Amino acid sequence: MFGLKIRQALLVTAAIILFVPDIAHANVDNANADMSVTPTGSRKFDPDFFVTYAPVTALDMVKRIPGFSINEGEGRRGFGENDGNVLIDGDRPATKSDDILTILSRIPASQVEFIVLSEQAGADTETQGQGQAVNIVRKRSAKLNGTYEATIVAGTRYGFQPSLNISATLRRGDISYELNFSSYSERVYGFGPEDFKTASGGLVERRSYAGKGGHDEAALGVGIKTRIGGVKLNLNGQMRWNDNFDIRNAEYSNATRVRTGTEFLRRDGPIGDLSYELGRDIELPALPKTNTKIVGLYRTGDESSFSSIETSRITQPVSLFETRSRNTPQKPIYACRMIGLDLKVRGPIRR
Repeated sequence: MFGLKIRQALLVTAAIILFVPDIAHANVDNANADMSVTPTGSRKFDPDFFVTYAPVTALDMVKRIPGFSINEGEGRRGFGENDGNVLIDGDRPATKSDDILTILSRIPASQVEFIVLSEQAGADTETQGQGQAVNIVRKRSAKLNGTYEATIVAGTRYGFQPSLNISATLRRGDISYELNFSSYSERVYGFGPEDFKTASGGLVERRSYAGKGGHDEAALGVGIKTRIGGVKLNLNGQMRWNDNFDIRNAEYSNATRVRTGTEFLRRDGPIGDLSYELGRDIELPALPKTNTKIVGLYRTGDESSFSSIETSRITQPVSLFETRSRNTPQKPIYACRMIGLDLKVRGPIRR
């Protein structure tokens, strides 16, 4: 069953890519021509400005913009005042699973054409409700570009913690393809005694335990951004797997250190949960002098929990307490907004 859901999620994610038709590619050299003009009340930062700081990713560059701080927003798709103040190529990513800090960390600094800081944000579709906003404009080339980051943390208590993040981008004219993968694992070890004493300090029982807990997760995401005629299309999908577990063994002894029983505790696992997300932004001139953006987001996945406690005491029967739950919530989010409606009154106004 779990394998079937993985295949289903992969097929749905792949359908996003197949949905975009093969259209004629624009001239790569002129691909950013429509973004090269700095709007009034804005400041343009070229890559040379950041050379001193030796940035590795776009996130490093944004953090060095004077007087600007990233606002991650409240996560409500489709409403500018809650969507943060960072744009990428003039748009916000159609995703909720990844925050803007993660998305910026996937963009190599070498692929940033320039960054525009708007001090009078709110005048266009994507920055309404913001006092400041930055727009990261990426270079457009037919080459495959990306980043990777691998870390390992090791310690006596926290064990072995590896993580891996890989992202790749291919831009051909007006079409941008993005692929990213991330994984993370952590282990936490616990050990030591628990003493139960009387009010006067006398030892009643000691529980010596050793335990291990951890969390594993992996995510695969794809995205496509293109322009078909006067319509801007931004699609993405993500599949995520995660698993948590907590295991503990304990041995009971009395004040004379005589063994009196044992305990086995297990929570969450080995059960893996799979979830996936589909998002899309469609921007089109549906009415004269009106720019309409349709935002859609669909998320679904399994949420499970498991708990088991088995206690065994000498001369007493074994006691077992166990709970299990598993559900599949569906969380569709849709939003629609019209921006730039220009109403003109013809003729004199009479009172």
